[in-house]
Amino acid sequence: TSWQRLSQLELRDTFRITANGLRNCAAKDGLSGVEGLSRLKFLEIGITGRQGYQLQMASLGLGAGWIGLEELSLGGKEVGPGLLCASRLKDLKHLCLWACKLSELQIVRSCRMLRGLRRLEFLDVIFQPIQNPQVEEEQEGNDEQPDKEEGADANMNDDNVAPDVNEPFPSLRRSLAVLLPSCSLVFTNCSVQIISD
Repeated sequence: TSWQRLSQLELRDTFRITANGLRNCAAKDGLSGVEGLSRLKFLEIGITGRQGYQLQMASLGLGAGWIGLEELSLGGKEVGPGLLCASRLKDLKHLCLWACKLSELQIVRSCRMLRGLRRLEFLDVIFQPIQNPQVEEEQEGNDEQPDKEEGADANMNDDNVAPDVNEPFPSLRRSLAVLLPSCSLVFTNCSVQIISD
């Protein structure tokens, strides 16, 4: 059927998709050969929190059977559950995380097993670092540090040094470089949330 020839599937702000439903779409051996979405290369799942959408956690349906899935895009409320299952996607080469809040620990733990990952992209992500007192003193008065491609001169700090707009979270880049040395990281419109007491 045409459904089985599908190579790209985008499920954005869908409220009737469940983990079990997604799991049932995965490629598997059946009576007449391979059944399910065996040709799927790109899958996007995201719920951005619009009113009326309940958290279905459809991304928990990822894992066994998604042979050949090379690109995964997770957004909003599906990022957390999706990251828990992403390590089971053996053919995954590109992971995009968007419109969410993430901690370095959450990302590192989830990406530890993704040895084949070649590109990890963060789009509109707010990073939530664990603050230590010294960092808090340095960042006093700032709620967020935006990652912008333009206007670096406007974001000069007191020492007259422009923040590195390509490094919204340098410790994350260092951690991932050790775990995934062949993976390129892309940050677009990301920021770091400064947590103060």
